Amino acid sequence: MSDPPLFVARRFKAILERNGIDVVGGAFAGRVPAGSLRVHTVYSAPLSTLLKVVNKDSDNFFAEMLLKGLGREVEGQGTTAAGLEVVRANLRALGLPDGSHRLTDGSGLSYSNRLTPAGVSRLLRAMCRREDWPAFRASLAVAGRDGTLRTRMRGTDAAWNFRGKTGTLRVASCLSGYETTANGHQVVVVMLMNGSPVDVYHARRAQDRIAVALAKRDL
Repeated sequence: MSDPPLFVARRFKAILERNGIDVVGGAFAGRVPAGSLRVHTVYSAPLSTLLKVVNKDSDNFFAEMLLKGLGREVEGQGTTAAGLEVVRANLRALGLPDGSHRLTDGSGLSYSNRLTPAGVSRLLRAMCRREDWPAFRASLAVAGRDGTLRTRMRGTDAAWNFRGKTGTLRVASCLSGYETTANGHQVVVVMLMNGSPVDVYHARRAQDRIAVALAKRDL
């Protein structure tokens, strides 16, 4: 979508015509004439709601748009490059060294992205100490309940316990998040599995077994 105003104008015109309203001329983008009357304002859902779509359902489009939105809000440019600068600055502020990650997009689909387990672990631990921790925690998929984890770990000690984010490519299968152990301690779990290609079925089975084992232990 290279021209959002024009896209909205065309959609609005189509909706009017579909409802029997004649529209003279075509849709185009321009300046609002002086004295125009605002008839409606559409507000975005709160970030806490958008994050659930990104983290629970692993929606790549939402992730890319949120990254561009960060760039627009902080750097004044709604681009991937600007958004990545914001992300890198915030990761440094959270204590992650530059060498712990290499980011090239918002969704993680690029094979050029690189993460270390230690870096992801440090990030997850840092998130627990932030004031927006409850919103972040609520955005994560819950094992055996919803999102990309809804069919995993059902009927085990990890079900409705493990909260996390999946990541799947032809060459990688990952699962990271939080879990409460048998003695009530919250632990951070990071599993990044690579291959060429990776055996996703067996990788996920191993991840689930590890998560279940941790849920059963006193740690």
